[in-house]
Amino acid sequence: MMRLRVLLFAAVRQSAQQDWIDVDVAEDSPVAGDVLAAVADQLPAIAPLIPSCRLAVDDSYVGNNTPIDDTSIIALIPPTSGG
Repeated sequence: MMRLRVLLFAAVRQSAQQDWIDVDVAEDSPVAGDVLAAVADQLPAIAPLIPSCRLAVDDSYVGNNTPIDDTSIIALIPPTSGG
């Protein structure tokens, strides 16, 4: 297993009541979707928010099939609004 730290922002941080979560994913070619599934498994309180969130890896938004490695900086970012 590979342990990854996922930074949480805005509504997901408030719902989780923590700034980050460490998740375990399989070491054989993990992708962003695996990280999202692991976050939902570990924090069921924010699972309903995850489909509307974007995952950023190393400061860029990524799709669910983007490869992840253990040096990546990962952030879960909910939608924002404002003017």
